[in-house]
Amino acid sequence: MAAPMEEIFKDLYSRIVSLHTDRQHEDYFKLVDATLTDMIRSLSQHDKGFRIDGQLLEVINCVLSSTSHLTDQSHSAEVTSCQTNCFRLCRNLVARETENQTILRETTLIENVCRCVNNVLTKNSCTEDVLVLLRCAVQFLGNYCSGNSTNQMHVWQQCSSLFKHMLAMDDMKLREYTMMVVHLILSGNQFGKARVDTAASELIIGCLSVATQTESENGLLVVEDILMLVDCFQQIFSKIPDAEKLLTLEICINSLKRLPEDETVTEACDMGVKYSVPDVSNVQYIAADFVSQCHHIPNLASTNGENESKMLCIVKELECLGLASSHHRHYNILQENDQLLRTSIHLLQNLEEIGHQGQNVFSNIDKVTRQAEVNTDHPVFGLKRDLIRLIGNLVYQNTANQDLVRELDGIPLILNKTTIDANNPFISQWSIFAAHNLTEGNEKNISYIAALKMEGIANNQALLDELGISAEVQGDKVFVKKQRTE
Repeated sequence: MAAPMEEIFKDLYSRIVSLHTDRQHEDYFKLVDATLTDMIRSLSQHDKGFRIDGQLLEVINCVLSSTSHLTDQSHSAEVTSCQTNCFRLCRNLVARETENQTILRETTLIENVCRCVNNVLTKNSCTEDVLVLLRCAVQFLGNYCSGNSTNQMHVWQQCSSLFKHMLAMDDMKLREYTMMVVHLILSGNQFGKARVDTAASELIIGCLSVATQTESENGLLVVEDILMLVDCFQQIFSKIPDAEKLLTLEICINSLKRLPEDETVTEACDMGVKYSVPDVSNVQYIAADFVSQCHHIPNLASTNGENESKMLCIVKELECLGLASSHHRHYNILQENDQLLRTSIHLLQNLEEIGHQGQNVFSNIDKVTRQAEVNTDHPVFGLKRDLIRLIGNLVYQNTANQDLVRELDGIPLILNKTTIDANNPFISQWSIFAAHNLTEGNEKNISYIAALKMEGIANNQALLDELGISAEVQGDKVFVKKQRTE
C-alpha cells in the first residue's frame, strides 16, 4: 500500500494546506505553484508510491476551478503555471498507482479537469505555456486510465469532445498525446464491443484525419483499434474522404494478413495471444459498399486517372474481402451474402468482355516480351485475380454457392483464367484453387465441366490434375471423370 504523502513530506504538505486556508492572499497562486514544484521534485527522488488524500485534492480542485486568469490578465501566467503543476503532480501520483487511480475516480477531479481544459481552449490564446498545460493534462488522463478499464470508460465519457478539439490544434505533441490516450481506451477490455455513438465517431474521424496527414504511430494504432469496434465503419465511412478510407482499408488488409489459420487463431486466443481481428460488422459493411460501388470499375477502361482514389478504395475493399473470406471461422457470414457472389461474377464477366474489345487496362498480358506494359500502380493491377480468389473462397464447401456460380455461367469464366496474365500475378493458381472448390463434393459441377465444348480445358493437364479429374475428347465434347487413386 502506498504511504500517505503527509507522512513523507510533512513540511511541504503543511505548507500547501496552510496556503489553501488563505486563498485571498495576493500571491496565492504564485506560492502554491512554488510549493507544487517542490513536491513534484521531491516525488521524483523517491522510488515508492504515495497515497493522495482529501486535503491535497481540495487544493488541486480549487486551483483547477479558478477562472481568475480569464478576467484578470495580471494573474494569467501565474494561474496557468499553477494549473500545469497540478496536472504534473497528479500525472506522477497516478502513474502505475491503482490506489490513487481509484481515489481520484471517486471524486469530481476529472470533471474539474474537463472544465479547466475547456476554459483554456475557449478563452486563451494558443501560447506555449497554454500548450504545455494541455499536454500535461492529457498525460495525466493517460496515466489515470492506463491499465484501468473503469477509468478508461470514465475518461471516454467525460473527455471525448475535448480530445476532438485538441486534435484540431496545431501542436503535434498534443495530438500525439491525445491519440495515445484514445488508443489506450479503444484497446481496453471494456470498450472492445461497445458501439460507436455520434461523439465517438467524431473523435475517431479526427484521429483518422491526423493519422492520414502525419502517419503518426499512435494514430495508426487508433486506426487498428477502430477495426474491432462494432458497426464503426457504418458510422464513419460515409463521412470521411477517400485518403482516410484508403488508410483504414490498408490497415485492415495488414491486420487480416497477420491473422494465422482459423484454428491457430483460436488456439492463440486461448493462450492469451491477442490479434487485431476486424469485427464482422465492419467486414459486412465493406462487402455492402463493394457491391454498391463496384459498377464504377469498368469505367477505368476509358478514363485517364479520373476518380482514381475512389477506384482505389473499391479495389482495396475487394482485397479486404478476399482475405477475410479465407477465414471461414470468423467471417463465414460472407458466404451467406449471395449478392456479393453474384456481383463478383458479373463484374468479372464484364471486365473480360471489355478486355477483349481492343487493348485496354483489362486486357490480358500473356507474353514476357510485353512485361513493360504492366503498370503495378494502376488500380486494376491484380483485380481479376482478387475477384477469382473471392469467388473461390465464397464457394468453399458451400453447395448453394457452387451451384450459383454454375447457374451464372461462372465456371467457364474461371477455367479460362488458368493462363498467365502479367496484369494479374498468380491468377492461374487462384483459378485452379477456385475450380477445385467449385467441384469439391459437387457432382453437378463436375458433370457441367464434362459437357463443355472443347475450349482448351481438356488440354490443360496441370489444371485437371489439381482438380483430381481426367478429360477425354470425343467429337466436339469433353468428357471428364475422376482420376483413379492407386
